Amino acid sequence: MDHDRQQASQATVPSLHERLAACETALSELRSGALSVRRLSICDDRGIERAAIEITDRSTVFRLRTTEPGPNCVEMFAHDSDDGEGPHVGVAVTRAGEVIGEFGFVGDAVPRLWLESAREDA
Repeated sequence: MDHDRQQASQATVPSLHERLAACETALSELRSGALSVRRLSICDDRGIERAAIEITDRSTVFRLRTTEPGPNCVEMFAHDSDDGEGPHVGVAVTRAGEVIGEFGFVGDAVPRLWLESAREDA
């Protein structure tokens, strides 16, 4: 091995050691149940996101998506109150990004079911 190749090889060793240590730490945290993320995305074999869990300071959303046509999605959500009415919890269905149905409730209100009006082209 020539001198330049040897130097390049040695320069990458610390980087590889650091990356391996980070992987070992993540695996250890995963085994102990201590892994913490704010967004988890699960993709299919083509790399298309099919499921996602997203947590923000005021809401939690779990989405399941189709890839064709649309995409279409079912979304379970729990949003903290930001207007004094109470938390908003429910399930929504979307078509191409537009909400077409929802079952949920806000605060102590009676649960409601809302569906998009029947469309001629549906």
